[in-house]
Amino acid sequence: MAIWLGRSHLTGLPPALEPVAAYLISEGASVRPLTELHLATGALPFDVGDTFIGDLPFTRLVLRLLGVSSLVLCSYPTALRPFLCRPLRHGPAASLFAEAPSWFLKPGIDKLLAPYPFSPGVYEAPPTDGLVWGSPPMSVRSEWRVYVLEQERIGAYRYTGDGDIDLSVADCAIEAFRDAPAGYCLDFALTDAGETVLLEANDGLALANVGLAVEAHVAIHAARWAELFKGPVPVSASPLLLELAECSPGDDFSGWFRHIAPLRGTDAYPAAHGLVLRLAEILVACHASEAV
Repeated sequence: MAIWLGRSHLTGLPPALEPVAAYLISEGASVRPLTELHLATGALPFDVGDTFIGDLPFTRLVLRLLGVSSLVLCSYPTALRPFLCRPLRHGPAASLFAEAPSWFLKPGIDKLLAPYPFSPGVYEAPPTDGLVWGSPPMSVRSEWRVYVLEQERIGAYRYTGDGDIDLSVADCAIEAFRDAPAGYCLDFALTDAGETVLLEANDGLALANVGLAVEAHVAIHAARWAELFKGPVPVSASPLLLELAECSPGDDFSGWFRHIAPLRGTDAYPAAHGLVLRLAEILVACHASEAV
């Protein structure tokens, strides 16, 4: 089993994943970088049992490539809606905004599935299109994240504000969510009135860690990917492509050219040189699109 960490060829491993990488290496795990080049070229040497940990853009791409996007957890599962303690509506963005302009609006497409053209919140102008969730704004004293693994609460941490939630409410929500995924988290708020209410559910993928032990954070991701990823992805990429996708390109891609230098003078060199140029173009294009 390999654990793939989302890493950029140009900017390296995100700081949030550095403790994860250090822990996995100390445990002797098979840790491999998964870069934009793997994803853009289809060089995907995955197998059953592999786990993927990275940010939202990284996770969206992996979900799409593996064909499991439809299985992502909804932010407001039916079984958990009684714990919201507030009205919840789902419909066209412009219509909801016109009817309730002060409501909090959230993209109706889960954040793990696709970027959305507007951010959650109260808007000065209606969003242009798409489906959203809507609920009245609340005054809250604090917000907490409750992590769940195999139907057991394994951690609860305040990430903003002051005041403790009633963890018995969280436990009741976990009990009610009988068809829950193996790993997920629930965000709760303590309202000004002292009530503990559910804010939303989050799938156990690309989870921000606000206090959980690293090994538990990894375990949530591993359990969830074990549910989602049931079959291997055929590898059609050349061995050289896989090598280049996992090594540093260096300044001006000199690292890649050094990597293929032993092939110089052989029949394989022209194709290898062309592959480096193609990967360089892909890498530049990937980061140019991120900068827009």
